[in-house]
Amino acid sequence: MLGQEFDWDKHNSQFRKDYVNTPLKELVNYARKLYGLNNLDEIRDRRASHKAARSRRIDGLNGLSSNSDDLINDDFEQDEDDEDVEIDD
Repeated sequence: MLGQEFDWDKHNSQFRKDYVNTPLKELVNYARKLYGLNNLDEIRDRRASHKAARSRRIDGLNGLSSNSDDLINDDFEQDEDDEDVEIDD
C-alpha cells in the first residue's frame, strides 16, 4: 500500500456489500464494542469529525504541493541571480 492512494470509493462500496444485510442494531452494537460509540448521534459525530480531519489533511497536502512549487521557483530565481557572483577558490 506504500506509495498508493487509498481508494475510499472502493472501500465504501465493499463495506456496503459486506454489511448490506446487517441490521442497524447490530452495526451500532459493533460501534459500541469497537469504538465506544453508544448511539447513532455519536456515530454521526465521529464520522463528521473524521471527514473534517481528512479534509484538513487533504487541504494541507494541497497547500504543501503549491508551496513546494513556489519554493522551487524561488530557488531557481535565486540560482539565476547567483550566476553573476564570482567565487574565489
